[in-house]
Amino acid sequence: MVDYPSLYIHSDCGIVYAPGAQWAPEGGPWNVGIASPDDVEKYVEFFDVTDGSVATSGDYEKGAHITDPHTGLIAIGARSASVIGLDGALCDALATALMVDGIDALKWIGRPELVEHSFWIINRHYGTTWSYGPNKGIDLPVALNNQRTLYQR
Repeated sequence: MVDYPSLYIHSDCGIVYAPGAQWAPEGGPWNVGIASPDDVEKYVEFFDVTDGSVATSGDYEKGAHITDPHTGLIAIGARSASVIGLDGALCDALATALMVDGIDALKWIGRPELVEHSFWIINRHYGTTWSYGPNKGIDLPVALNNQRTLYQR
């Protein structure tokens, strides 16, 4: 189990680019850690990434700053959303969309043009997570049918 990532991301940092393995510690993939919504000094998930980006959107550091374009109200779909892919700007936009849609994003994340992206979401309620895509994390693989409790409120 990995305790500390080689790169880390907090919800207010936005995007991390993980360059090629030749730049990573010990020549392997970059280990990117996602900060906990309850304690940003702790990590709740890790991903191995090489030549790619990780973008995270959340409201636990900046507060409610994402607006649902359908309602004009704050986004309530997810507590935190991370996307892994090649293009950091696209990952950032997708993570923001996941904050709005939450579990309803299952309607669009399986589209063919997103096949190389991975999604990892902390639900707004219930302290559970879900993921979709080829990179499901290192130590905590989560299937859509097998949500797990991440933290207790």
